[in-house]
Amino acid sequence: AVSGPMGCRGDGSASTEQSLEHMTGRLGLSSDQQDRIRVILDEQQAARDLQRQETHQRVDAVLTQAQRDERDRLIATRIERRLERMAERLDLTTDQTQQIRTVMEERIGNPQMSRAEIRDRVSAVLTDEQLDQLKAMGGRRGPMF
Repeated sequence: AVSGPMGCRGDGSASTEQSLEHMTGRLGLSSDQQDRIRVILDEQQAARDLQRQETHQRVDAVLTQAQRDERDRLIATRIERRLERMAERLDLTTDQTQQIRTVMEERIGNPQMSRAEIRDRVSAVLTDEQLDQLKAMGGRRGPMF
């Protein structure tokens, strides 16, 4: 992946806030600088989301219906595995698990849904303690969604 600001990956792995925290810690950014850089990083994320959507549409035009169905099945399997890991690591309730599953499934049918929107909607379901755990688990690849 292409390296972004301060070594953050350029593929959307690190959230805007993670990138800003990293840059602020390393460079001592002022509040004004953080605000200005946040706008830049948000614009970059929106451009990546649009490019991902366009790529998805172009690939879909090449695939047969059977191939699209198989891809969707594989995506659903990946979502379930990711959800199982989150439920185990964050001790999610059944209700939280279902709410997060709904968000992840909506993403399949709505390629325009940005990673930031997914992150915000999933974060709204979690407790503060779970959010802290999720951030701590992010590692080099970012949170699990």
